[in-house]
Amino acid sequence: MILASLINRNLKLYFSDRKRIIFSLMGALISVILYVVFLKNNIQKEWTNIDGGVKLLDYWLIGGTIAITAITTTGDALHQRIYDIESKRMDDLMMTNANKSVIDMSYVISATLIGLMMQVIVYIILSILFMLMDQLPFNFAISGQLLSAMLIGSVVWTLFNMIILMFIKKASVIPSLNAIISSSAGFFAGVYMPLGLLPSGASKILKCTPAPYDASMVRNILMDSQLNKSFQHVDSHVLSNFKSTMGLVINGLEKSIGDTLVCVSFIGVFLIAFIVLTRFRKNTK
Repeated sequence: MILASLINRNLKLYFSDRKRIIFSLMGALISVILYVVFLKNNIQKEWTNIDGGVKLLDYWLIGGTIAITAITTTGDALHQRIYDIESKRMDDLMMTNANKSVIDMSYVISATLIGLMMQVIVYIILSILFMLMDQLPFNFAISGQLLSAMLIGSVVWTLFNMIILMFIKKASVIPSLNAIISSSAGFFAGVYMPLGLLPSGASKILKCTPAPYDASMVRNILMDSQLNKSFQHVDSHVLSNFKSTMGLVINGLEKSIGDTLVCVSFIGVFLIAFIVLTRFRKNTK
């Protein structure tokens, strides 16, 4: 009961602040603007011989933007923990018979839910945008798969951001942290430049993070039907080259199931790290 009340409180605080919502979406919005204005034509030139290439790239951008949204919105939702610590509200919350672990769990669950909801909102907005621009069809059949992928991404980035924020105690640091995360999220998700076009060193670094796998997981779900249509009369090596270049196949992992397993593995690693850090901090105090 206490946990549910705390989660409800965190959700209300987040969604009642419109400026906060806009700023948490800024990284995703910037990636869309850059793609439409600067990147779309350049990337499209590489695949002019593909039927429905524009639609493929639209799906590709939507998938990457959804991954960016998971990164930025879960982090912004978790900033409430910093605000509560600095304003001493954390002490007030602990007087409601809720221990520190329950309070932290409420932040994690509410951030996960916020990340999921914001990903859905971004997906709907971008689907409508590209439906108007490029007649992109809306596929309801993949809704279940897509929601599952969004939830996994939301959990991954909530745990990641929670670990980072455990070392921050001052709200004054948050704007700088937001700027770093928002600007780098597009690169790590392979939106500003496809993974296969990056230098090998940069590509190896990105592959050590959940970002390209999260983006690939969503992209494979969104693009699967259109890939079959666009490449049905093209040699298989062209399709393989496209998937490798655009980051749809990472380390030989085919389809979204491989990316899902990697993301779930990251969840396990981050969860263990979070538990270890929590216990270490308790012992230190």
